[in-house]
Amino acid sequence: MDYNKLIEGIKRYGSNETDICIHGIGVLPEQVNKNVILTLGVTKCEKVIFIGSVGSLDEQIGIGDIVIPEYSICGDGASRYIDSDTLRDCDTFGNKAEPDKEMFNTVCRITDRICKNNDVKYHIGKTFSIDTVFAQYAHIDEIKKMGCNVIEMETAAAFRAADIADLSLVAIFSVSDNTVTNKSLISGRTESEMAYRRFVRKSLFPKIIWDTFDN
Repeated sequence: MDYNKLIEGIKRYGSNETDICIHGIGVLPEQVNKNVILTLGVTKCEKVIFIGSVGSLDEQIGIGDIVIPEYSICGDGASRYIDSDTLRDCDTFGNKAEPDKEMFNTVCRITDRICKNNDVKYHIGKTFSIDTVFAQYAHIDEIKKMGCNVIEMETAAAFRAADIADLSLVAIFSVSDNTVTNKSLISGRTESEMAYRRFVRKSLFPKIIWDTFDN
């Protein structure tokens, strides 16, 4: 779908770019600079780093590790609305959406260096994006057979939206849970794992973000 059609759809029902920014992220469009951590397409930003959490589907990807997705497979509903002009033609389930290649390579290089200096693990993500935190458990085996090693809820839609809005976007995840080792969001995780996760998010993520934009 064309980016302008998405904006025209919002305007048709009484909103505009300023409304989107004020009620979405609390600032005016002109207050958003060229490089941002999270933003909307109606601002003047050009490069975006999406920060989020991800669930692991691999025993080797532990709580607190960093994951950089090389693609996200559509298992969500939002991608379908973003990707097509008509609802009858919007079945993008199973399709891959990708980050900006140049930013992906830059973030991988910077993350590799920073992780080695801090004895932290990072992984390349083959992501499945879903819009449920309950019903996916009955389908984990099928999702793994699709080649996915992590699962989350936003980046398939985010990568598609960035492509439509002509933005360069990359994502960096912190592993919050691991389905295959029974370490869920509500049980199974140890305090040492959570301390490691807090350290990585607080100390390493800012360095990766800064060096990426300073590159």
